[in-house]
Amino acid sequence: MKKIIIVCSIIVLCAGYTKALTVNIISQQYHVWGNYSYTDHGSGLTYSDSYDIADVLPVSGSVTYSASLYSYSGTGLLSVSAGSDAVNGHLGGKAGGYAEGDWVFSPQAGYNTLELKFNLYSGYDYDTVQVLLEDITAGSQMYGCNNLIIAFNHPEVHQVLPSTEIFSVDPAHQYHLHAYTVSSANFDGIWSHGIAVNITPEPATILILALGSNFLVRRKS
Repeated sequence: MKKIIIVCSIIVLCAGYTKALTVNIISQQYHVWGNYSYTDHGSGLTYSDSYDIADVLPVSGSVTYSASLYSYSGTGLLSVSAGSDAVNGHLGGKAGGYAEGDWVFSPQAGYNTLELKFNLYSGYDYDTVQVLLEDITAGSQMYGCNNLIIAFNHPEVHQVLPSTEIFSVDPAHQYHLHAYTVSSANFDGIWSHGIAVNITPEPATILILALGSNFLVRRKS
């Protein structure tokens, strides 16, 4: 049985570091927790383990009983993810991974598009994702979601929610984002999914960056 707990600095995470160049973080909170349990019906013994970590820097954690009974969850800058598995002979095995993040931020100058991405195709249909996005300066809610994953993946059951939502943002404004996801396994799996926000520059900024890069390449050559 293995337990892994990692506290990561934003600077260490390449993706987080790149994203840090697009936003000014005013406050951030991260929380991951998870567990597994399994009762051996031959011996009657119950095996279990768990983790619970909170920090102001991105964190991740996991617990593993075997290659097919485990849970994990992680956070990054403006992102959360979770996964679990409880199959292959572990009858009665259960596992769950949970991740939650909360941020107050403002985009860097020139970055005026916010992309909210749901990567839920490998998630268990009846697990929940929650997202709240607010414009603090304007005093308005931009997006609110408290849905089962099935609402995103199965048009035969629900009107499918978009996997990507795009919003215009103002670098002069402050925004609040709260994201939560859970991955649960009950003698099933493998499940994994995540939610992430990306801030991208306006087209004029992209053109300037491209021209600048081209100039540097030409000058080096």
